[in-house]
Amino acid sequence: MKRSSMFTALVAMLTFAVLLTACNNNGGDTNNTSSSGGDPAGAAKAFFDALYGGTVADTMFCAANAAAVKTGLEQSKQALTASGAKIDVSGLKYDVANQSGDSADVKVSGKIKMTVAGTTNEADYTPLTLNMKNEGGSWKVCGMTA
Repeated sequence: MKRSSMFTALVAMLTFAVLLTACNNNGGDTNNTSSSGGDPAGAAKAFFDALYGGTVADTMFCAANAAAVKTGLEQSKQALTASGAKIDVSGLKYDVANQSGDSADVKVSGKIKMTVAGTTNEADYTPLTLNMKNEGGSWKVCGMTA
């Protein structure tokens, strides 16, 4: 498998693991959440910046799901730390769709860079859609679809 394919697969797998952990532990509640930013795209960007920067806060998710999400994030963080990878998500785009009242979808796409042992590879990010909800004035991640 080519390095860029392996890189894309690794990043997609880590993202899916974190978000599926969040989705699978909420009892089907679509009011799960991620926060930050005054709009859903800003909150989605803040989430990805925090996810790959290692600073995701419990407040980015609904209270009912924070513990499960934190467990998933710790596992993903350990996997990244073990590989020594640094992920650059500055090439991602966040497009809002289906916004209605306090809910919206944010499609995440674009390019990511991963640096391991001084070698940087850039690859297309497998697009996914974050399901967002505004709770208490903050947009939060409720789940995701591929």
